Amino acid sequence: AMASAPPSVTASLARSLLRGAARLDRLVASEADNKGREYGKFQRFLPLGERDSNIQNLKDTVKSFISRPQPPDWEMIERGFGALRLIESRIEFWNSENTKQKPSHVNLDIGQIYQHKRWGYRGVVVEWFPKCPADGAWVQRYGPFEKGLDQAFYRTLVDTRDRPRPFMTIAAEENLIPLHNETEAVEHPLLPDFFVGFENGRHIMKDKSSEKQPDDV
Repeated sequence: AMASAPPSVTASLARSLLRGAARLDRLVASEADNKGREYGKFQRFLPLGERDSNIQNLKDTVKSFISRPQPPDWEMIERGFGALRLIESRIEFWNSENTKQKPSHVNLDIGQIYQHKRWGYRGVVVEWFPKCPADGAWVQRYGPFEKGLDQAFYRTLVDTRDRPRPFMTIAAEENLIPLHNETEAVEHPLLPDFFVGFENGRHIMKDKSSEKQPDDV
């Protein structure tokens, strides 16, 4: 079994998480359209139980995470520090004078791993569009779409273990199930064009990309 973390580390991390979560909650309190997406970013660090799937604030989720009955092990501590780094990054984002928010209906981030609802394959998002970017012939071939053409669409790389021939596709958000706790990266020969690595369940954007799309971090 993995060794428990020292109580002093656990207590210090818990205090920092609660303080940071409270600050972030205040910053996004007026962002009703973006709350769900904002808190969804933390699912890779703070896995949500069924009861917590519709969280209203991050502080309560952190409380649930740190009040688990079993002694925290080092994996849990690593998740906690990952959440803390993300909290600090998001506070900086919301405090920035040049905050570049995504449209509120674009719920998946670049680097997000997903599973296709209909075809079952895994893939990773490399670009998003606020509405369908394809022409009428494509829509006629792959549609109709239940939520229409004004929903978010994504350019994605499909895992070559699911589709052996390297494949890049456009997909409607209604067809993608985000996967937050993946332990295996997507495999595709074009990954290095977009990402520098894989960590905590998602692919990590190149620095230049993250500067252009800070809301996807």
